[in-house]
Amino acid sequence: MHKWYKLFIYYSLRVAISESPFAFKVRELIASKFRGLWDAGMYDELEKVSKIISLKESWREGWLAVRTTIRFDGEELDPEI
Repeated sequence: MHKWYKLFIYYSLRVAISESPFAFKVRELIASKFRGLWDAGMYDELEKVSKIISLKESWREGWLAVRTTIRFDGEELDPEI
């Protein structure tokens, strides 16, 4: 399952940082799936994607997804994460 998630994440990232007219929608999609991907253990990939998108432009949806994940799952998170 992780292989499929990685494929989705990295393919989506390419579109999200492109000049495609779909880039905004793909960034929204990544943000909407962030918590589920986090629960699936895709920590490193989500961190990398978040940094790359944020370097290109402000990513409000991503920030909200991170905050939501911390709010609802923060107590269960390993302190290293």
